[in-house]
Amino acid sequence: MGLPGLSAHASSYARFGKPLLDRALGLVLALLTVPVLVVLLLVTWASFGWPPLQRLPRVGRNRKTFNLLRVNTHRANGTDLRGRRLRLSRWLQSSSLDELPQLWNVVFGQMSLVGPRPLHPAQATGLDVAAAHRHRTRPGVTGPWQVAARGDGRSLTDDFTIDLSYLDNLSLKTDLAILARTLPTLVRDREQV
Repeated sequence: MGLPGLSAHASSYARFGKPLLDRALGLVLALLTVPVLVVLLLVTWASFGWPPLQRLPRVGRNRKTFNLLRVNTHRANGTDLRGRRLRLSRWLQSSSLDELPQLWNVVFGQMSLVGPRPLHPAQATGLDVAAAHRHRTRPGVTGPWQVAARGDGRSLTDDFTIDLSYLDNLSLKTDLAILARTLPTLVRDREQV
């Protein structure tokens, strides 16, 4: 059974090609970035305390909740960050290095390399029917919204049309184009934190 509203070609890619691409490329990227991730976890453990890795509830495909992995950029005791710790936290978030562990969410089949941004359960409740269609596929580490709106101050919940347009045009070509645009976007357009 394909995804509702998708062409036969897009549905075939969504069912077979996309999961294969995600698992294969996701595993390669996750393994290649292990040394960087180990250093990030050690630095954040020393700077912010235990645990260095957060598990955040997010809504995935078919509205199933999963734990999104993310490098911890806050103190466990909730005290305000100052000086070096504040600069480190802001740098990790603006560079999106805090999202590197999400490659393991891809390997575990909870996320896709490319897809709609995962929502917190509170954000996903009460979505209108059109916006709820974004949960037809796995959320992505990167995606059309992240590339199109990064650093411009738009809120994800203000503009689901980008995600819905992506779902309507789901294809290998589209996914490869978004992956190719992700790194330049990360370098050029820093997230506002």
